[in-house]
Amino acid sequence: MKITCNIIEDLMQQYVDGVLSDDSRQLVEEHLDGCEECRQKEQQIRSICRELDEGAKAGAVPEARQDYGSLRRFRRWITLRRALTITLSVLVTFCVVVGGVFLMFDLESYMPYQKTGMHVNENGMMFMDEPYYGYRGAYSGIDLNGDMIEIFYMTDTFQKRHLGKPTRGHVVDFGVEDQGTRTNEEGVREKIPPIDKVYYLKEEYVKEKHLMDPFDSHASLIPLDAGKEEELRIINEIENDSILVWERSK
Repeated sequence: MKITCNIIEDLMQQYVDGVLSDDSRQLVEEHLDGCEECRQKEQQIRSICRELDEGAKAGAVPEARQDYGSLRRFRRWITLRRALTITLSVLVTFCVVVGGVFLMFDLESYMPYQKTGMHVNENGMMFMDEPYYGYRGAYSGIDLNGDMIEIFYMTDTFQKRHLGKPTRGHVVDFGVEDQGTRTNEEGVREKIPPIDKVYYLKEEYVKEKHLMDPFDSHASLIPLDAGKEEELRIINEIENDSILVWERSK
């Protein structure tokens, strides 16, 4: 390992004091033979130490003590800077590792319909032939025609996309008649009508409405302050531009 000037600086005071081991002393001396800058620092330290010794005999040498104190403060600053550099390096490495794990396992991305391997049978049961991360319901409600519709999209991650195994299983049953109950605007519990049509949302709407923005917890297809007519108009527009994946037989 190459002995740098920084390492020699750390050993210099002990070298001048004569308290280094033979091996360490030999390393310092070999470095001093070829480094003029470190030899000058050695002489400066020896000069300060001599002044301190002479000052101690004479009574006090404030100037020498001040120089020695400045040197000690400089050495402490160098040590602190190195400690901060090491700490920062560890933190950066930790953030890179954590960020990499997050990007691989938890950062979701939109799955285009063509890449999902999705198919829905006539009874409304949806199956996936490709690995996926999650089902994202974007809208569930009545459209302009009075039909109960469901608009959704699928997401995946780097890990699922490149390391996951095909799902080959049932994911969602859109055809179930009993959808449970809900509380309407008047505060009355009512039965949720069965789904009539199911659409796959295009990526442009996911981006436009910030549906996958981790910093927007209120992201929605419908603005929070939209009235009923505005909501139906927006849904009708999106419905006409989305992919119909299933429709209940009349």
